[in-house]
Amino acid sequence: MALAAFGLVDSVSQQTGRAVTDTGFVVFSAFAAWACFRAAKLRPPGRRLPWRLLGTSAMCYAVGNTIWFYYQVLAPETQTYPG
Repeated sequence: MALAAFGLVDSVSQQTGRAVTDTGFVVFSAFAAWACFRAAKLRPPGRRLPWRLLGTSAMCYAVGNTIWFYYQVLAPETQTYPG
């Protein structure tokens, strides 16, 4: 809902929009990792591996989004090209 509101407002700068969307990616991917690990904990011992693997992949995605957020929003002048 908040992302849609930022899309409708013309006065929001591109940097602010990027900060909001990148923050959303970090928060929601971290939440997805937490939810998968929580689901793994609630399953019987023989059925935990798939949830742990999904949680690990979501955690890696969250780490990547955090790094992306840092370079795009917090320190854009320190970007290197090509990576």
